[in-house]
Amino acid sequence: MCFIFFSAGAVYLFEYIVLVLLDCYVYRPKILANPYFDSIMGAVFSDAVYVPAATILIAGLRLNFAWMVLFAAAFMVVEQTFIYLGIYSHHRWNILYTGAGLVINFVLARKWHSLLQRNPVPLAVNMTTHFFAAVLILATISFFSASLLRTHYYTIGWYTDPTRDHVAFTTAFILVVSILMALLVRINAPWCWKYAGAGVFTAMNAIFVRMNILHLASNWLYLVYALVYLSTLVFLRRLDCFMPPYSRPRRR
Repeated sequence: MCFIFFSAGAVYLFEYIVLVLLDCYVYRPKILANPYFDSIMGAVFSDAVYVPAATILIAGLRLNFAWMVLFAAAFMVVEQTFIYLGIYSHHRWNILYTGAGLVINFVLARKWHSLLQRNPVPLAVNMTTHFFAAVLILATISFFSASLLRTHYYTIGWYTDPTRDHVAFTTAFILVVSILMALLVRINAPWCWKYAGAGVFTAMNAIFVRMNILHLASNWLYLVYALVYLSTLVFLRRLDCFMPPYSRPRRR
């Protein structure tokens, strides 16, 4: 279970860099009316379903390097088919990058899977897994609530496209919150104090509203934010139960 969240969250971070920040390619599944949200929707299906599923299969069955190359080649064929159908296109990308990137992903994921089986689990592996789990949860909720329910949007001025501007900033903020959540899980303090972090994260959003960066459809969303952050912290606490005890680095 821990590996599933790590795998999907790690691909989310990759897509944030390559798709959002670098604008290397674009998806056109024609699911949403907003073209940029539509592109992100295509990436979500890839990040949360297909690539993690292949990664989990390879790591779980301990498939060798030849299988990794075979899976990567299959994804390259699918990508080329999508280009032919017009639902995907490259800007600063090449299909060979996809193949190489997937093979690297599979190799690293298999190594990470083995690290998660250790007893004790290295502290860095424990915290990084919690970080990516938080990224996956918060980014998915934020995307669907903004794109489908139109609950909120950010205007920071990084990009001329307002939707890209929103996605870039909200994901950056989620990365920061996820780092803090991973730290909260590991600090030596009662969980009642750790859960108070949900209030701190909600207050940060309130500050963004006062700065005219965050725009909410309703003030009730403050309560929703608090519940989402609290639920994510509760989930991370439960996720920790699925991992062997972690080991602290030895002091010299």
